[in-house]
Amino acid sequence: MNPFTLKKLEYEKIIDLLAAQCSSGLGKLLAEGLQPITDGQQIAYWQQETTEGVLVRRMEPNIPLGGLVDLNRQIRKAQIGGMLEPEEFLQLLDVLVACRRISHFFLERKRTYEIPRLEWWAEQITLLPELEREIDDIIAPEAAVRDSASSELLAVRRKINTLKNRIRERLEHIVRSETSQKYLQDALVTMRNDRYVVPVKQEYRSQIPGIVHDQSASGATLFIEPMAVVEMNNDLRKAYSTERDEVNRILLELSSKVTPYTDDLQYNLQVLGQIDFIFAKARLSEKMNGIEPVLKQAPQLSIIKGRHPLIAAKQVVPLTVALGQDFDSVIITGPNTGGKTVTLKTVGLFVLMTQSGLHIPAEPGTEMGLFH
Repeated sequence: MNPFTLKKLEYEKIIDLLAAQCSSGLGKLLAEGLQPITDGQQIAYWQQETTEGVLVRRMEPNIPLGGLVDLNRQIRKAQIGGMLEPEEFLQLLDVLVACRRISHFFLERKRTYEIPRLEWWAEQITLLPELEREIDDIIAPEAAVRDSASSELLAVRRKINTLKNRIRERLEHIVRSETSQKYLQDALVTMRNDRYVVPVKQEYRSQIPGIVHDQSASGATLFIEPMAVVEMNNDLRKAYSTERDEVNRILLELSSKVTPYTDDLQYNLQVLGQIDFIFAKARLSEKMNGIEPVLKQAPQLSIIKGRHPLIAAKQVVPLTVALGQDFDSVIITGPNTGGKTVTLKTVGLFVLMTQSGLHIPAEPGTEMGLFH
């Protein structure tokens, strides 16, 4: 289609309305790239998909379209042998769960009503239950590796908890001591540089032997790690290092299990994007009170009470017009602001929307032909 024509008819505004109905960035990309086509068979498929989307939305109030996120970064990492972070695994898990729910949703509905195009898209999804289960077993909902991911991780985390409790007990004993309290700014245990410390008044620095890790903005308070816990803090740092190494090993191993499925994941994303896009078209049809036009292969049209899609329903004046059957020319006359340009734009937009697979705001029985 001529870009000048698309601009003059404000086709981009229709695209903006469509993109706003998408639930995910995947669907939005498809909406933003939508262009009218001249392949009659493909137009029929697109129109059928929009109609099926409207039917499903009418019958099912809760369509499982959640969890659709772009996984291209994770897929690239897995392809080159990189390590995915826990947050990235959770996003991947969301997509795997979305694939399963959407696939089951549409394949179960075919017993109730006919949605062949949506069934076809659902059948294109490759379910990966084993990968879904492995990720769920290792990554917790709060984006952390579960203790149960390995016996080594469980052991080192138990050691960390034991050390933390022992350190806090020792420091709590210090801050509760009547002798020490007069040297402290506050009777509390805090953290500096990942080490447990107590806040000591500057003038009593020598009364609490230990390592200074920080001081307050005024300089009146020093945050000191008492010598009594230095060795335990060292052990704690070593345990944290061991934990980090084990977590990285687990994440790297889990990442390697994603690698064989990267092609399936990429294709699943395309399918999920298409399904989201189809339901965006359905939602737009509902907002416009649109219908699927009767498609004609010849360059002809018969619009029944068509309404300009960018004018508010309360303000628009419906039009009925036919071309290409009994006659192929129409003269439009009338005063300024009488609606001549709106009429022309309505007909033009109906052509563009039809050939983009979008429903048009008109009465049933409206026919739209194929125009180049």
